[in-house]
Amino acid sequence: MPAPLKGQRQEQKLDPTSLSFPRIQTTQVSSYDGSAKFVVELWDGHLIEMVLMPEKTRTTLCLSSQVGCARGCRFCNTARLKLVRNLTLAEFSAQIELSHKWMESNRVWAERWRVTSKVTNLVFMGMGEPLDNFDVLTKFLPVAMDQKGFCIAQKNICVSTVGRVDHLYKLHELYPRLPVAISLHAGQSSLRKKLMPIEHEYSLPEIAEFIQMKVLNHRRDPRLLIQVLLMQGVNNLEKHANELLDFLKSTGLPQDRFKKIKINLIPFNSFGESNFVEPDSESVLAFRHTLAQAGLRVMVRYSKGQDIAGACGQLALK
Repeated sequence: MPAPLKGQRQEQKLDPTSLSFPRIQTTQVSSYDGSAKFVVELWDGHLIEMVLMPEKTRTTLCLSSQVGCARGCRFCNTARLKLVRNLTLAEFSAQIELSHKWMESNRVWAERWRVTSKVTNLVFMGMGEPLDNFDVLTKFLPVAMDQKGFCIAQKNICVSTVGRVDHLYKLHELYPRLPVAISLHAGQSSLRKKLMPIEHEYSLPEIAEFIQMKVLNHRRDPRLLIQVLLMQGVNNLEKHANELLDFLKSTGLPQDRFKKIKINLIPFNSFGESNFVEPDSESVLAFRHTLAQAGLRVMVRYSKGQDIAGACGQLALK
């Protein structure tokens, strides 16, 4: 078991006599895009959230890796819950199994959104930092991908991280073709420290070295995604786009490899307790234009499940 982060609770020991299968406590379905957000009660009474997202060619499950989170990103509602404990291997699997059972009993939902009643894609973007639960994550991935397990292709699984570089390298050694998403949110260290405390532990230059390695090791598609959550007046201005561009150039990648970097721009999803607000659409498009002009592949991704508080950064058991 890995040593706990400074200030976080020790891993809670399991009592086999008290184990029960996790159950869905509440369900909310978006009338806008069909996303279904579930509050799941675990064996010990703790709660997590997961989000099922129907799309044209796939059904994606955004699953949680921890009860709460220790990373303290200022813009994230989950961070307010602090960290309680890591999820177990069985609790990882249970999220998929519960999703399958729910879809089987809600055929109208599947027909309405024209999806199969089976999870085809996984994104580790729910509650918690997946790489802080590294041992369980790496035990679960073979189960998720195996034909006798959940039979989900490696290319259809994405692990998101706020930038835990030490475990990013270990994950790459085990699964070099596994898609990885790094939540960057700022290309300048002092701003990133204000938004994301992890910058004090794993800095932008260290992330740049990992990006260089990942891109150079895969000629066609490094399966690397940089995520930037844009907040009005905080990190959505032209100077912030140029700072992000300067950071990406610091990787030292040749131009043909530099163009392989993919970037997701995500307009902030507001919640009641936050001091941050959504960016105006003009600044988002201008930010995108600055990066695209440099040859980068940039998408603006509007999160699903916004009307049920199931979008990026909103998960807080509500």
